[in-house]
Amino acid sequence: MLDWLRSKKPGEVSVKGYEIQQQIFEGAFSNIYKAILKEKQLPVALKILTPAGTKIASMLDNNPGTLWEGELLGMLDHPNIVKCIEHSKKPPYWVAMEYIESVLPKYIGRCHNEAEENDLLRIMSQVASALVYLHDKNLIHRDLSLSNVLVDERLHVKLIDFGLSVPVGSSVVRGRVGTPSYMAPEMIKKWQHTESADIYSFGVLSYELITGKKAFKGELREQRMTYNLNVNPLPPSRLGLYCSPELEPLVMKMLSKDPAQRAKSAREVEGALFLMRHRRGLS
Repeated sequence: MLDWLRSKKPGEVSVKGYEIQQQIFEGAFSNIYKAILKEKQLPVALKILTPAGTKIASMLDNNPGTLWEGELLGMLDHPNIVKCIEHSKKPPYWVAMEYIESVLPKYIGRCHNEAEENDLLRIMSQVASALVYLHDKNLIHRDLSLSNVLVDERLHVKLIDFGLSVPVGSSVVRGRVGTPSYMAPEMIKKWQHTESADIYSFGVLSYELITGKKAFKGELREQRMTYNLNVNPLPPSRLGLYCSPELEPLVMKMLSKDPAQRAKSAREVEGALFLMRHRRGLS
């Protein structure tokens, strides 16, 4: 078993060729460390899977048509998707990725005028671009949340965490996976789901980015899923935040409980965001 990974300090974890400096995340499925790739003296984010994460990775690795995160990332090439440097599936599974110092928290809920909304439009447009790329490759992210979006000082976005990503129509595309407060209703109901589930999660992400508030919150996982199924959040403008008449309908459309009522595709969302930025003279 690999339970030692959950309790060991950074100095006690070892991956050949890397100098681990500090732990930056501890989760049920993985622990992430800031490390140095010694050969190139390159800072990286080193993600080492826990036993639960290894079980999922092994299932995807052995299921025809799906790949575990390391191999999947190695095949993706998009400016708004984190780059894979190398990976290994000799126990424990691990993947080394480019390291990004994210400043996203300072933009969350800071939307009081058009200039601040413009910053959010830049962030949202890049997330949409990454989704278009993924969906064009017939992949669903399935865990889109603010914690899986990194933004550097230049407002350059990187989408991360593809541990649950699978092809549309895969035999494993069913059931409750991902973050409960971002989970599409069809996922909560354990129905077969499509790219539209990512669009719903993108709507939840956008709502929180604009308002600084969870669209669906509760102390327990079950409460958050219940609210997600039955509650429609107030439009951001009703909460006293600035949200333009262009942006608000788009966000609320992505949040529709019925997949048929949402934006038809990530490309449609990307196009709408592009038009908003174009009208404002934004690059």
